[in-house]
Parts: sequence; C-alpha cells; structure tokens
Amino acid sequence: NGKHSPLPGWIAVLESGFRAGICGLQDTGIPAVLCGSASRDTLSISSWDAPFASVSILREMAALDGEVVEPGEVLVKMSEHVSRGEMLKACAVLLLCGVPYGKGYFL
Repeated sequence: NGKHSPLPGWIAVLESGFRAGICGLQDTGIPAVLCGSASRDTLSISSWDAPFASVSILREMAALDGEVVEPGEVLVKMSEHVSRGEMLKACAVLLLCGVPYGKGYFL
C-alpha cells in the first residue's frame, strides 16, 4: 500500500532543510523533532560564538520517558568544531533521552 507502519518508540531527529527525510516520514506515524531556523522547528540556535552556543527549545516536546521538555534555552560548550546542524541534533537526542539541560551541555 506504500505506507509504512510506525516503529514503536522511534523519533526522527532531522534538520528542517532535509526535505527528502521529512517527506519520507509522511504517513508513517513516526514523530519528528525538527532542528533549524524555520518557524515550525523544535530547536533553533539563538547564539553561536564557537566554542559556545545557545539553543532555543521553541516548542514543548516529550522525552522518551514521557517527561515534558518545556521551551527554554540550552547553553552548549563544544570540545571541537561541529556544524550547527550536528550540534542541534546532538542537543535534540540528549533532550529526548531526558538529560537535564539546566547546567548546559558539553559536546
């Protein structure tokens, strides 16, 4: 039938500019956390001065354990150069895993 059945417990973490990935998720039932600068994104960069960055959680999201992650700011320090997209996706995975972000992340 061309439709995929949802994979229980799976959540896609994508850059919002990855159109093929977003289109591939349509009608699958798999939720997505979008990272980038579009208005529909869940995570976006609010400041970038490598090796430091600030990530905005723009919308409420649910961690894998069901806890709600409220909108807010995540301070990030990077040990090496990573792209903006890599940093956003790493933060999304940490948030989904329920890693507290109050003291920031060191990537």
